Amino acid sequence: MSLLFNAALVMYLAATVIYIAAFSARKEHIGKTGYYALLLGGVFNTAAIGIMTVKAGRIPFTNTFETLVLFAWLIVVSTLILEKYLEMPIAGAGASPLALLFLGYAQLQGEIELRPLIPALKSNWLLAHVVSYFIGYSVVAFSYALGVLYLLAQEKDDRNSKACRWFGSVNAGLITGALVYFALHLILSKIDALAPIEGIRARFRIPLDAKAFSIALLVAIGTGIFSGKISKTLLSILPPLDKIDQAVETAIRFSFPFMTLGIVTGAVWANETWGTYWSWDPKETWALITWLIYAAYLHSRIVAGLRGRWTVALAVIGFVIVVFTYFGVNYFLSGLHSYA
Repeated sequence: MSLLFNAALVMYLAATVIYIAAFSARKEHIGKTGYYALLLGGVFNTAAIGIMTVKAGRIPFTNTFETLVLFAWLIVVSTLILEKYLEMPIAGAGASPLALLFLGYAQLQGEIELRPLIPALKSNWLLAHVVSYFIGYSVVAFSYALGVLYLLAQEKDDRNSKACRWFGSVNAGLITGALVYFALHLILSKIDALAPIEGIRARFRIPLDAKAFSIALLVAIGTGIFSGKISKTLLSILPPLDKIDQAVETAIRFSFPFMTLGIVTGAVWANETWGTYWSWDPKETWALITWLIYAAYLHSRIVAGLRGRWTVALAVIGFVIVVFTYFGVNYFLSGLHSYA
C-alpha cells in the first residue's frame, strides 16, 4: 500500500512540474502530458484505496488520514473529468498541487492502523454524509484552482484589479509554501545545525516544524510576489477569462447540491446518534458557513446577475473556508467531530 501511495505522490508531483513547464513554455501539448501523469497518479491512488477497503473491511474515510487520501483522489477524478467536459486543460496546473498537498500530508502521518469503526460512526448515514461532502468539496477545489488563476490574470492597474491580483498571489503563495513545508519537514528534521530554531519552537509550543516553516514562509512570500507580476503571461496562455468565470460557476452549481445533501444527511445522522438535528458543534458551524458562502456566490450569479472577479474571489474564499473547516476545526476547536 505504501508503494502505491508513493507512486501516486510521484505522479502528482510529475503532473505539477509538467503543468508548470507547459505554462512556462506556453506549449499546450506539454500540458497534455501532465494530464496523463495526473491520470496515472489517480490510478495508483485508486488502487491504494481499494487495498485499504479490503484490509479494513469497510470504506476507509473515517479519520483524517483516510479522508485526506479520499480527498486527494476525488480532486484528481474531478479535475480529469471537468478538464475534458469544460475544455479547461489548464485546470490541472492548479488542481494537481492540491492533490499532491493533501496526499503528501496524509503520508507525513505515517502508516495509520485501519481500525474498526467507533460506535458513533456505525450508521447507514455515514456513506451518504461523507461521500456527499467530499464530492462537493473536491469539485470546489477545482473551481478554486481556476479562480486563483483567474485572479492572477487581472491585467488592469486600477485598485480593484490590484486587490484581486494580491488575493490570488496570497493563495498561490500559500499552496507553494505548504508544499515546500511538507517536503522540508522530512529533510530538515535531520539537520542538527538548525537546532536553535527547534529550541524556539519548543519554548513557545509552536505546533509546526519551525525549520521547515521558516524556509517555506520565505518561498511562499517569493511565490506570492512573483505570481502577482505574471498577469500578461497568464493572459497569453489561459482561455478567455469569461470562459474561466463560467467554468467556476458550473463547478459550483454541480457541487452545491452535494454540500446541501451533506448537511441534511449529517443532521439526520446526528439526530439518530445524539438525539438532536443540530448542536452548533464547531465543524457543523463552519460547514454551515461554507454552505452560506457558496449560496451567496450562486445568489450573486443567478439572481443578481453579477459576473467577474468579485464572484470569483468569493468562490476562492469559499474553498479557503473549506480547508479551515477540514483542518482548522480538527486541530484548534474541540467538538463532536474531533475523531475526524
